[in-house]
Amino acid sequence: DGSFDDTWETICEAHKKNEIFCGIKLSRNRGHQNALLAGLMEAKEFCDAAISVDADLQDDIDAIDKMVEKFGTSVFDVIRDTPERLTEIKGMTPGRAKSISAELSSKFAVRELMAFFAAYGLELFTAVAVYKKYGAASREVITQDPYILAMEPFAADFGRVDRLAHELGFGAEDYCRVSAGIIYELMFNQNEGHVYIPFERLVAATVQFLGVEEELVRSVLEQLSAGDKLET
Repeated sequence: DGSFDDTWETICEAHKKNEIFCGIKLSRNRGHQNALLAGLMEAKEFCDAAISVDADLQDDIDAIDKMVEKFGTSVFDVIRDTPERLTEIKGMTPGRAKSISAELSSKFAVRELMAFFAAYGLELFTAVAVYKKYGAASREVITQDPYILAMEPFAADFGRVDRLAHELGFGAEDYCRVSAGIIYELMFNQNEGHVYIPFERLVAATVQFLGVEEELVRSVLEQLSAGDKLET
C-alpha cells in the first residue's frame, strides 16, 4: 500500500515457503476498509468463508478455530443472536463475546449493503464508505434520498444511481433528482477546471442531462439558491 516498511517483503518470503500465503499489493495507501475489502474479494474465490484478522493481533487467532469447533456451521448465528454462549469457550470473557458480536453485526450490515448496491451496478467500495458515514442507518438514508450517492464524498455514477432511484419510486421530476442533477453538473464543470458556470448554461446543461423541462430546473435552482446551497 505504499508503506516503506518490510511488510511486502515479509509476505513474499512467507509465500516462497508456503503458497497458502498470498498478498495483494496496492498501488498506494487506499485506507483500511478498501484494503480489507480487496483482500476479502480476492479470497472469496478460494474458500467457503473468509475471516479477517486485524494486523495488530491483539486477540488470540486460535479463538476462530475454537468457535468453529464448538458451534460448527451455526457459529455465525451464535455470535450474532446469542453471543453470551461464546463464554462456553475457555478464555472467552463476556466483554469480548459482546465485542465480537458487535463486530460481526457490523460486517453483516456492510455485506447486505454491498449486495443491495451490486444489484444496481454500484461499486462495492461505495457501500463501505456509506456505512462508514451513516452506520446502521445507511439503508434508511439511501432509501430517503439515493442521489446523495452521486454527490461527494461518494461520487457514484449518476446513471446507476438514477436506476436505483427509479426502482425506489423516485420520478424523473422529483426534487431530489433535479437538485442532484444540478449539483452533478456543477461538480463536472469544477473537475474540468472551471470556477463558475453561467446561469443559463447551467440550466441548459441540466435540462439536457436529466431530460426534464427548463421551468422545473429554474424552479429547483431558485430553491437551492434560497437555501444557501448555491451561490448565484
